[in-house]
Amino acid sequence: MFTEFEFTDYEAHWSKGELVFHYAAFSQNRDKVIRFQEKLILPSTDFVLNPKEFDLDEMLKCLHLVIGASYYKFYCTKVISIPSYALSEKQARFWNTVYEKGLGEYFYKNNIDYRDLIFFPFSDNYSPNNPQQYNRLSGSLISVGGGKDSLLSIELIRKSDEPIALLYSHVLHEESVKAANLPSFKITRELDQKVFDKEFLKTVYNGHIPITGIFSCMSVLFCILYGKKYSIFSNERSSDYGNIDYLGSEINHQWSKSFEFENLLRAYIKEYISPDVEYFSLLRPLYEIEIIRRFVTFKQYLPIFKSCNRNYKLNSTSPIGWCGECPKCAFVFSLMCAFMPVAEVSSIFNKNLFEDGQLIGLFRELLGLEEAKPFECVGRPEEVQMALYYVFKRNDFRTSPIISLFEKEILPTFNRTAIESDVFSYGDDSNIPEKFKILLKEHDA
Repeated sequence: MFTEFEFTDYEAHWSKGELVFHYAAFSQNRDKVIRFQEKLILPSTDFVLNPKEFDLDEMLKCLHLVIGASYYKFYCTKVISIPSYALSEKQARFWNTVYEKGLGEYFYKNNIDYRDLIFFPFSDNYSPNNPQQYNRLSGSLISVGGGKDSLLSIELIRKSDEPIALLYSHVLHEESVKAANLPSFKITRELDQKVFDKEFLKTVYNGHIPITGIFSCMSVLFCILYGKKYSIFSNERSSDYGNIDYLGSEINHQWSKSFEFENLLRAYIKEYISPDVEYFSLLRPLYEIEIIRRFVTFKQYLPIFKSCNRNYKLNSTSPIGWCGECPKCAFVFSLMCAFMPVAEVSSIFNKNLFEDGQLIGLFRELLGLEEAKPFECVGRPEEVQMALYYVFKRNDFRTSPIISLFEKEILPTFNRTAIESDVFSYGDDSNIPEKFKILLKEHDA
């Protein structure tokens, strides 16, 4: 049994454009050890800022610790060690929170009691260096996930004279990046091969990690190296809403997309890494239904955007586009149908999901008729209710199993005025620089 997880060390090979992160799991007597290694391959060594001229240790520590969630989850040990560098008590509290909340779904699904489990070590004598000053940063780096949200952000910012570059990580994103026709950088992660070993995976815990948090930290490094001031994500207001209560806390599949995480990471960046990099989500004030209302006006992206997360399974061999069976497909399909004919949306998905009676259980969860919201990147039940109301009022496939479900179980108590006012309301935009707020509000047509 492995009882200690070690964040061993990291290496920066700037001339080769490689960062290497090492981890290990130890048995109680340290007589058994399993080691892990992950490489981050940079797309170019043509850096705007020479990394050798700056102290990037706090940035690299941040990456080492956040990437480590991919390996810590295998053993979920109470003992955590960091032999090669120190953390302050305040830094340790940050990482305690990131792991406890970012791994919430993992704890729930593995029936792990996370209370008093996560304690990153710290030194009372350690004082982090002052954050670095990068005076030559300019322009925006937009992280692209291949879905509707980042594509909308691209088009909103394109209306300004702001220089834009894109950051992406998966081959499935390349079509969207190509369609956007903007300079781009690709994140290449070489995960430890044990992650793909089916026999190894039978012997360990597994589950969801705060993947958006990992890419958020990577985006900050890319801003520094390639001279960008703004690290822009497209996380929506809907991501603040959790899925289920577990051991007295709300479990949120999307926690590292949430406003809480955004605020925590912004503070960490400014205090320890650099005040010159601005990390924020452009779409934070908007619910998903409003994002889709705006997105569907950009017809060039409708045939190519992909939000189905089954495309991103580690062991998948080929992209599937839209599976037409998962919560994400059902959610996006429903919201698009609020603003487009069902037949037109069905041609994008190669399926009319409203006619699939086998999805009734899934739609009951999305509509809020069951105890838990699906563990997926989906919005609130009120957004799905609003979308299906619009479809119902248009008399579009009204007799289908899903619209019939809405008519029978939601419509009798549905308050259109209150829900419409709620889901299309504009939320907190306090992290968004003023010049970007203007772009967001100008497109509120």
